[in-house]
Amino acid sequence: MAELFNASIDENKAPDSWKKANVFMLPKPGKDPSEIKSFRPVSLLSPVAKVLERIILERIRREIESPKDQHAFEKNHSTTTAITEATSCIVGCLNMEKPACRTIMTCLDMKAAFDTISIAKLLCGLEGAIADKKVCGWLGNYLHKRRINVQYDDVKSNWLTLRGGVPQGAVLSPNLFHFFIRDVPAIPDTKIITYADDMTLLVQDPLLSKAAEKSQDALDSLQKWFKDKHLDISAGKSTVTIFTADTKEFKYDPGLKWEGTVIPMQNRTRLLGVELDTMLRMTGHVEQVSARLAKANNILRALAGAKWGSSKETMLRTFKAIIKPLATYAGPAWHQLMSETQKTKLERQYVGGLKACCGLTKDTPKQLVYHETRMLPLSEELTLGSEQLAIAAIKTPGHPTSDLSRRRPKERTSGNRPRTPPLGCLEDRGDEWRRMRGDTRAVQKRNHTSFVKSYLSNHGIHPILGRQPPALSEEESTLPRNTRVELARLRAERSLLYEKYKAKVENRPVVCCIKCNDDVGDLKHFLKCYPVKPLPMSKLWKDPVAAATALGLAVTPFDPGGDADS
Repeated sequence: MAELFNASIDENKAPDSWKKANVFMLPKPGKDPSEIKSFRPVSLLSPVAKVLERIILERIRREIESPKDQHAFEKNHSTTTAITEATSCIVGCLNMEKPACRTIMTCLDMKAAFDTISIAKLLCGLEGAIADKKVCGWLGNYLHKRRINVQYDDVKSNWLTLRGGVPQGAVLSPNLFHFFIRDVPAIPDTKIITYADDMTLLVQDPLLSKAAEKSQDALDSLQKWFKDKHLDISAGKSTVTIFTADTKEFKYDPGLKWEGTVIPMQNRTRLLGVELDTMLRMTGHVEQVSARLAKANNILRALAGAKWGSSKETMLRTFKAIIKPLATYAGPAWHQLMSETQKTKLERQYVGGLKACCGLTKDTPKQLVYHETRMLPLSEELTLGSEQLAIAAIKTPGHPTSDLSRRRPKERTSGNRPRTPPLGCLEDRGDEWRRMRGDTRAVQKRNHTSFVKSYLSNHGIHPILGRQPPALSEEESTLPRNTRVELARLRAERSLLYEKYKAKVENRPVVCCIKCNDDVGDLKHFLKCYPVKPLPMSKLWKDPVAAATALGLAVTPFDPGGDADS
C-alpha cells in the first residue's frame, strides 16, 4: 500500500475509483418524504483513498492551519468552546457598570458551503501555503472531476461530474474548508466565532442603535468577502438576537440586512444546539433539554422493568451513552446561568433515568439514588465539566478559551446581582491550577480525583446507614433483575417487603411486628425480624447473595426453557 501511495503522489495520479462517491439519501425523522430537503445525503468514499488522505493531512496540517476563531475539527476545540466564548462575551457585557453594553448576535447560515467551494481558488491558496509541490499537485488531481451517483431504495442515478466543492465524508475536507475561509476579514468592534460553516457575529455597545449600526457595517464588509469567495448566505435562515437586561428593549428590531434582504429577528436563537434567550436566562434551553431527557428516559423504561429486562450494568452504560450527554452538552457555557428552579427541573429528569436503571421507586430520595448508582449529581457533573475546561484554558497553549482565564472586567456593584460567568471557577481556583505541575491531562486527572473525594467527604453519608456505605459486591451482578431491584429498594427503605413502606403505599396503619410484637421500626429492625435469622444491614451491600437467600428472594435467573420438575 505504501508503494501505491508513493506512486500516486510521485506520478500525480489518482485512480478513478478514489474520485467516486456513492451517495445514499437517508430520510430525516418526522419530515415530509415528498420534499428533497427531508433527506440527508451520506457519501461513501474509497477507504484506501481516505487512508492516504490521513497521511497527507498529517504532512500538511501545520501549513494549512485553521484560523483562530474556528472551533470545528481542531484539537482542543469543540462546540463547547465556541458556545462558552459567546456566552462569556455576552455575560461580561451584562455585568458591566451602568450603562451596561447591549449585544447583537447575528448567526449567518451559509448555503451548501462545502459543496460550493471554488476548487480553482482553493488550489491557488494551497500552492502558496504547501511547500511540497507534489502533494499540492496530487490534491489538485484528487479534487478535480470528482463523480457521484445517488441511490434511494433500489434506484440509482447516472454518474454526475461535480464542478466544485470538497468531497463530503473525506478526511481532508474540513481542513481544506477551514483553509479556504482562513482570511475572513477582521472587523472593528466585532467578534466572529465560527464552527465549520456556522458563523456568528457579536457586536456590543451601550446603545442598541449604535450596536445595530456596527452590526450592519460588519455585514456589509463580509458581503464583499463572501462574493469574492463565491459563497452565499441564506438571509431567511439567518437570525438576529439582542441581549439586554432592559425589558423595554426586548422588542427592538435592528433591521439588519444581507444584500437587501432583512434578516429575521428572534428573541430566542439556537447556537450550535444551545438555545439562548434575550436575558440569557436559559429558559428555552432548560425546557428543551428537560423534554429530551423525558423522552430518553422512556427508552430506558422500555429496556427494563422491576421484574424483567436488561441488567443494571447495561442500563447504566445506556444512561451514560444517552442521558448524560444530553444533560451535560456544552454545560460549561450555560449551567452557571440557570436558576435553582431550572437546576431542579433538569435534575428531576436526570434522577428519573437513574431510577429506571436500578428499578427504584419514584419516591426514592435523589441522594439515595446517587448512592445506589455511584454517580455524581447532575449539578456536580456540570461543575466538574467547567473546572476541567478552565484547567485546559490555563494549561494548554493556544486554547480557544485562554482569554477567559485572564482577569474579568470590573462588574457592577449596584442594581441586579451580576450573573456568574461560564468559567466563574477561574476567579476562585485559577491561581491554584496555574501552580500545579504537569500538563493539562495530569492536572485534570488530579482535579477530578480531588473533586470526587471532596464530594464524598461532604455528601457521602448514607441517610439510612448513617455512614458511607460499603462498596457493593460484584456478586450482585449474578442475581436476577427482580432480586437486584428488591435489594436496591431495601437499601433505600422503599421495598414492599418492608411493612412500614408497604403501609405507606397502601395508605393504612402500620401493623405491629409479628415476631417481636413491637412497632415496626427502621430497616435495621426489619432485617432483624423478617428473615429466619437476623441479617446485618451491611450484608445488603457486602454479601447480596446471602441477603437475597435469607429474604427468600431468587438467586438464579429464571430459565423459561428449563425442566419445570427440577
